[in-house]
Amino acid sequence: MGTREVLREFLRVKHGAVGLAILIFFLLFALAAPIISPEYPSRLRRDGPNYCAPAWLRVFDPDDPPTHQVLPNPSFEVDTSGWTYLGADAITVKHAPEGSKNPGSLLIEFMDDDPERAPGLVAGHVETAFEWKWKAPADVRIEMILKYDFEGDYSHRNLALGIEVASAGGRAWRPIHAPYPENWSAVRRGLTSIEIHHIFEKGQEVGFRFKVQILEHEPETTGSIKIWIDDCSVVAFSHYYGLLGTSESGVDVLHQLAWGTYPSLLVGITAALFAVSLGAIVGLTAGYYGAAIDELLMRVVDFIIILPGLVLYLLLLAIFGPTLENIILVLGLLGWAAISRVIRSQVLSEREKPYVEAARAAGASDFYIIFRTILPNVMPIVFVYLALGVGIAILTEAALSFLGFGPYGLVTWGKMLEWARVSGGVARGAWWYVVPPGLCIAALSMSFIFMGYALDIALNPRLRGRR
Repeated sequence: MGTREVLREFLRVKHGAVGLAILIFFLLFALAAPIISPEYPSRLRRDGPNYCAPAWLRVFDPDDPPTHQVLPNPSFEVDTSGWTYLGADAITVKHAPEGSKNPGSLLIEFMDDDPERAPGLVAGHVETAFEWKWKAPADVRIEMILKYDFEGDYSHRNLALGIEVASAGGRAWRPIHAPYPENWSAVRRGLTSIEIHHIFEKGQEVGFRFKVQILEHEPETTGSIKIWIDDCSVVAFSHYYGLLGTSESGVDVLHQLAWGTYPSLLVGITAALFAVSLGAIVGLTAGYYGAAIDELLMRVVDFIIILPGLVLYLLLLAIFGPTLENIILVLGLLGWAAISRVIRSQVLSEREKPYVEAARAAGASDFYIIFRTILPNVMPIVFVYLALGVGIAILTEAALSFLGFGPYGLVTWGKMLEWARVSGGVARGAWWYVVPPGLCIAALSMSFIFMGYALDIALNPRLRGRR
């Protein structure tokens, strides 16, 4: 049969058409991964709060807060009674005027020009408040641009900064972050705190406070400290995010699913090609030569077949490392035995046929007879086992990754299941983190099984006649 006839018969089998359609979908899904998520969705990336449900479930939760800036760039109220002064002219709080450095920013300036002043503490805050209209958010993130400048005898060790949040009803102010300035950057900074989300209760007034402490460590010091605050915002996050929600570290599950398609396809196809090629060579050699070569090769096959496959996979990956290349190599080296037996039995029958005897009589070499005469007649078996082997390799890689032996730092469907297991995703009820990769593994494996079934029918005239 020609290639066109085989393809026509393949597509006439409904299983084959369905399997091919599923495979094409996943190929396109893998190619679209950089478009769906230009940035690689590693566990270090954060798209939203941890374990957010898919956004389309929000229709069942009308009180859920939207993800937005509830306090964009606030105009802080300055209460001078909130400041402890070393002197009446020691500190000023104002908005930086036009034409000055960082115009429009809130400027807190401390000036000490009296070397006789005793050491002490300058402490105070600027604050604002707003009303919260929804239920408690999944997370709250505080962001700002902070810049500072030191002159004279003052440096980082003289300054401490902090942020506090509080709500009505007798709640105390809760500090979120109180670093020394060397830990702050003059760029936008996300200060995330899961611990304060319960302060945001429906109908409560929430207060936001930026604190400053200026420490006078030594007498006879003079100089100044200037602090600029700009683009400050309090960002609340919904309990729902994206089409498939978020993972245990806040990564979009759809992005991980898309980027995990390519490694699964690569492992499945490459490992199956390796295993089927090796098994075909062994089967052809053993079946054609027979005698001692056949006996030796079949005893090696018997030894490999009786080995506990999963245990051996884990042992080899523990020794050589769970890289993607090692997984492909291990699956290929240990997955060829079964097909070699099937091909051997077919070759034992083919080598006695007249066309092989004719090739020998014409002076053809053993290599020519095996690979140019016999191999084309056993290729239907090779194609069927190749299609079935891809699905088995995909399932095996997923099982290895689920057990913690997947490639480190690489997003795969099996790795997603492992991360969900380790982080307690099932116990949390985060089905959106478990079901999609499981369905993808099952669907892709099923597609190759369907195609293997259809190939078997298309290449076997007796099976075609039974349809």
